[in-house]
Amino acid sequence: MKRLSLFILALFLLFAAAGIAISANPAETFKKANDLYRNGNWEEAAKFYETLTAEKPLSAELYYNLGNAYYKMNNIGKARLNYERARYLDPRDNDTRKNIAFMKGLIEYKVEDKRNWYLRKLNEALSWLTFQELLLLCLFSYLLLLTVLFVKLLFRRPLLGRLSIGLIAFFAAAVLCGLFKYNLSPDKKLAIVTAASTEARYGPSKEDKTVFRLVEGMKLSIVKKSEGWCLVKLLNGESGWVPAGDIEAIVAFERPGFSLDLKV
Repeated sequence: MKRLSLFILALFLLFAAAGIAISANPAETFKKANDLYRNGNWEEAAKFYETLTAEKPLSAELYYNLGNAYYKMNNIGKARLNYERARYLDPRDNDTRKNIAFMKGLIEYKVEDKRNWYLRKLNEALSWLTFQELLLLCLFSYLLLLTVLFVKLLFRRPLLGRLSIGLIAFFAAAVLCGLFKYNLSPDKKLAIVTAASTEARYGPSKEDKTVFRLVEGMKLSIVKKSEGWCLVKLLNGESGWVPAGDIEAIVAFERPGFSLDLKV
């Protein structure tokens, strides 16, 4: 009995050590996942990638590779979800944008964007920047404006007066874009349908009537949550309640993590 207890304890310590090793060596785990992917073992590769995402690393490369693995498994919803997460972290990566465009073409149900054209154009332009980059732009323009105003007070040059007016306009535009990105742009409220299909209903119950049908890979905006249900809204203005387990938020991470820089 004593030997059995020691054996169980040894096994426990072995698995604990393995878990610590994975956590302590994310780069090695990432490399192993990439090797599995290249060898066509996409399901196992996805498991290793998910192990890394459980520690909430803000790595666009990790989510990009995870999206590739899910695409190879024909899981359109999870593939687009992780491509969108990669784009959120690295909005100017051309490969990620191409893959998202390809994912959109695979979705059978198209939703017309009925927002005002200028909102669509502004949202598209700001999608090339992260919110943190806009904050830095606001800070830089503010400091530059203060510097020019200070120099203007010292030297009283007309040219500096015109330059300060231009900088005020630039700073105001940067602040407005930052506010739009934070409040109106749906980055932090967007989700992807990960179920094969689901139905949006008039209320948070299966007894409520169906409003419209949603298919795997569709993007929508979460308005609010209530006891296992989410009120969602489409770009065409339609809204309804869907089971929370059928969708997954794009921005589901809160804190920084380690950085990895290898794509497969």
